[in-house]
Amino acid sequence: MLSKDHLVMLGAATINGEYSARRPYNTAWGDDCKLLKELETLGLMEFVSFDRDPLTKEFARRSRITDAGNDAWQQEAKKAD
Repeated sequence: MLSKDHLVMLGAATINGEYSARRPYNTAWGDDCKLLKELETLGLMEFVSFDRDPLTKEFARRSRITDAGNDAWQQEAKKAD
């Protein structure tokens, strides 16, 4: 069962096709990265890249929504209606 936070992340990914978890330099990753990794483990998202902005030194982990992720989002959206 997906949590509300997982569904919010999948919903955002359906709009852009991907989701990016970001963190400032020299800080820990937040809950959004943990949720993203959980969705990747479930096969609903797939890892794309890990980048660092040279100007701000901010880190970003990007993942793309999979077909299974789109299906899961659509099913949950139908339940909500």
